[in-house]
Amino acid sequence: MTQNRREFLRKSAALAAAASSGSYAAGQSSSKQANWKPKPFRRIATEEAFTTPEIAGRNTGALGGTITPYRKLINDRLLDLGEGRLKIMDENGIAMQVLSSNGSSLQDLPADVAQKLTMDFNDRMAEATRKYPTRFAALAGVAPQDPNAAAKEIDRCLGKLKMNGAFIAGYTNGEYLDNEKYTPIFEVLLQHDAPLYLHPRELNHGAPAEMRVPGFMVGWGYATETSLHVLRLMAGGVFDRFPKLRMVIGHMGEALPFWIDRLDNRYEWEFSSSGRAKPMQRRPSEYLRDHFHVTTSGMNYWPQLKMTIEVMGIDKVMFAVDYPQEEHRPAVEAIDNAPLSSADREKFYYRNAERVFGIKT
Repeated sequence: MTQNRREFLRKSAALAAAASSGSYAAGQSSSKQANWKPKPFRRIATEEAFTTPEIAGRNTGALGGTITPYRKLINDRLLDLGEGRLKIMDENGIAMQVLSSNGSSLQDLPADVAQKLTMDFNDRMAEATRKYPTRFAALAGVAPQDPNAAAKEIDRCLGKLKMNGAFIAGYTNGEYLDNEKYTPIFEVLLQHDAPLYLHPRELNHGAPAEMRVPGFMVGWGYATETSLHVLRLMAGGVFDRFPKLRMVIGHMGEALPFWIDRLDNRYEWEFSSSGRAKPMQRRPSEYLRDHFHVTTSGMNYWPQLKMTIEVMGIDKVMFAVDYPQEEHRPAVEAIDNAPLSSADREKFYYRNAERVFGIKT
């Protein structure tokens, strides 16, 4: 890293902290202790983003607006797969990151452009996992615009590049994965017995303007969009067609564990009341528990985590930071201090991730 780049990072961090009293950066510091150290647990963080300069240059992000000093810092961290990222991991007790793409950045481009950038993105992630095999695992970036080409690239990543699953951020060109055109993607995942991580993105383009409330595009909008996507997969028969399909969703299950009893109840009520045939062979809760694991990824709250573990089971819940959109320390502190048994903390912090993503240590 050059001196100029080091100076940029230092100044960006200082400007962000000074300019964000009461904002995201200020809210991320959960403790005043200057000598804080993470407790000596093994931790695998499972939703940690990376991008390439070529993808970042396309500026496909949904937030728009001015590139603030803090946002520049985030962008710089996204590009780093070397000593800078490893140093932050070491300082916060993260043994390994499961790398993935930065949201929907690959899915909003023309198919031919996206496929080329996706292959380059996956090659660079694979290079990092080869260089640091005990520090990084990877989920294949996917450009679903061309489902057959996407399936071919997933096959290359899971086979030749030895990746640990695939990653898609919500809808593509307004279309959800329950569309049968995406069948080749599910087929190749099953061939490799690999999971698909379904990441959030902004509300679909067809959502009315009244739903786009400033300040809640991410905190509410992302969960709403992703939970809708999951329900479409259930109702669209995807899990009936692919009964062994495994998926992962973040942010404590995108509110679905909280709603699941109500969803079961009103699902039965709706079809009993209307007399229409049910589109699903099982209840929503069965699909959720049978096909999904959930990660925390920025949801560092014990009451919600306790409920999610009770609803899903400890074997279905995994640790994630959501770096660099979130900071490590609040996530680590929250779980280090949570009233979990030693066995459950190990499952949550790393054993579940090793099993779900086939990580060999």
